[in-house]
Amino acid sequence: VKLLDEVAATPDRVARFVAEAGAGRTVCSMHVVPVLAVHCRRAPYYFAMPRLIGGTVAEELAGRRRFSVAMALHVARQTASGLAAMHQAGLMHADVRPSNIFVGRDGHATLIDLEHARPIGADADPLARCVRGTVEYLAPEAACSRHRVDGRSDLYSLGVVLFEMLVGRLPFEGASVEELVAAHNSQDPPRLREIDSSLPADICEFVRRLLHKQPLRRPQSAAEVVDELARFEIAYLELRAA
Repeated sequence: VKLLDEVAATPDRVARFVAEAGAGRTVCSMHVVPVLAVHCRRAPYYFAMPRLIGGTVAEELAGRRRFSVAMALHVARQTASGLAAMHQAGLMHADVRPSNIFVGRDGHATLIDLEHARPIGADADPLARCVRGTVEYLAPEAACSRHRVDGRSDLYSLGVVLFEMLVGRLPFEGASVEELVAAHNSQDPPRLREIDSSLPADICEFVRRLLHKQPLRRPQSAAEVVDELARFEIAYLELRAA
């Protein structure tokens, strides 16, 4: 159960809480956490979700620093499948990061925390995006532009997560929000094979496409990303050992 603290229940916070519950009830995917019941007409505000057993990608990274290639592909492909369902429903997740991807003991991945989910194309203030989201994973256009963003921004964030799962570090770092935003906008990500020469070249190139500054140069849909990652999973099945 997710409960909204009554002290924090400002009108804006309640509206976002209701929107989060609505997103969880709208999207139908085994890779997006569902909302089973909602009580949001009056305090106490809460909604119920299934209990997940396992840990987040963030917790896994903290424990072992990186994933095997095959496991990284497996988690990323399932996450992309969840994003495809959200985008099909007209919603962006808008906060794809390791702590919002839950991996069960059986390897099943689920997108969680739909607090920032919003309709695709909805206007949003860039400062609010930086404050509410996590700047390390925000697409350039999501952090710095008042132009409308779409599902390709989620795909950029997934690219950052996949980069981190493969090599145990972020593509961009900075001592401040401003430095991070500038890095995402102007710096090329490090080449994965220069960090780990054992990584397959085609996977590295795909991650590089996900991290392209221009949305038009990225994969154009989450479904396309699912198909490409599934192809990689099959090709590199022998690397499945954790």
